[in-house]
Amino acid sequence: MAAVPGIVEDPNRSNNDDNQESIQPIHHAPIIGSSDSAAESTLASPSQVSIDGRWGEQTEGDPVSRHGAMEDFEEMRRDLSRLSLQKTRSQVSRRSVRPASRWRSATKTKTRDSEKGDEETEQDDFDLGEFLMGGILERRTTAGEPAKKVGVLYKNLTVMGVQASASFVKTLPEALIGTFGPDLYHIVQHFFPKIRFGKPPATRTLVNDFTGVVRDGEMMLVLGRPGAGCSTFLKTIANDRGSYAAVLGDVSYGGISAEEQHKHFRGEVNYNPEDDQHFATLTVWQTLKFSLMNKTKKSDRDSVPIILDALLRMFGISHTKNTQVGNEYVRGVSGGERKRVSIAETLASKSTVACWDNSTRGLDASTALDYAKSLRIMTDISRRTTFVTLYQAGEGIYELMDKVLVIDEGRMLFQGPANEAKQYF
Repeated sequence: MAAVPGIVEDPNRSNNDDNQESIQPIHHAPIIGSSDSAAESTLASPSQVSIDGRWGEQTEGDPVSRHGAMEDFEEMRRDLSRLSLQKTRSQVSRRSVRPASRWRSATKTKTRDSEKGDEETEQDDFDLGEFLMGGILERRTTAGEPAKKVGVLYKNLTVMGVQASASFVKTLPEALIGTFGPDLYHIVQHFFPKIRFGKPPATRTLVNDFTGVVRDGEMMLVLGRPGAGCSTFLKTIANDRGSYAAVLGDVSYGGISAEEQHKHFRGEVNYNPEDDQHFATLTVWQTLKFSLMNKTKKSDRDSVPIILDALLRMFGISHTKNTQVGNEYVRGVSGGERKRVSIAETLASKSTVACWDNSTRGLDASTALDYAKSLRIMTDISRRTTFVTLYQAGEGIYELMDKVLVIDEGRMLFQGPANEAKQYF
């Protein structure tokens, strides 16, 4: 029997009907572990039903599925819980055992625990809260919710920039003269601002009097033409202000001022530029491992392989595990796969606020949609605050967003729920 569009099918149905299974809209699918996960399947309009695509490669790789990603994430949590149970039972003896031996022991324990039935599952659920609250993937409460929930509030935000001017390529004589002239002067005045003379450089307003709020677990889509101020807004939200003449107004992160955030909590806000900058000669596994090891306590690093495997499955890049990331000069993974590596790396960094600046540049419409779905996965799992600027936002991408900000020539035209923007205009 053909499936009705928009209806979530029973995951235990026969294999013969797999090809006819409808997929619940990504933005409305329940999160595993929440109270809504036990609710009955709901209807969705055909325009809201998103079909899992691939990152421009139909012959290899895994599809990006929010439902499948949630299952992978839940499986990782169970694996971590079993590892926690093993650590509790042999905490004293494990101090003298090498990490490799501990990993093999945890693997054997996982096999034994899987045969113990519902009684062991209850113990796993109990150990899970205690283990994750220790800061493995992210700190969580006893209810299973992320402990770090940081919203962003910006009020009367104004950014001033230096007036742009034309630049020329220096010839060798000009470079030699500049070394003992203007270049030397700029270096000295950087350390001694009082010796500056002449008129200050002309400035112009890049962002003019923005006010709004984005709560934890929400995604904001920032729309505007090139040069409208979208990148400037994201950099300011990410507390990257070094390239601007002045930043006026207030930006707070869960009640913490921008100055205090930059001084004490710099790693909680992450800015991802248009280009995916990675160490080209490292493999995908090494790249994610490096990011995760920097934010994991030494006593919990034996759980890193479990988390890495879950991240690779979650974003459908398991087949690129041993492939170099690459760049414009080093052959590596494809552009779409590199985007997903960036998303997984950001998730591994455990930042609470993520800003993505036109990361769909050069991607086709199907690939851009899968990218937005991956961001939705990351936001829902960790209750993060996500800002996204896109120059090509189709209807499928737009429906994944909670809020939208429309900018033109540095001024805010609209800021509010995404489903109210059309009526406003």
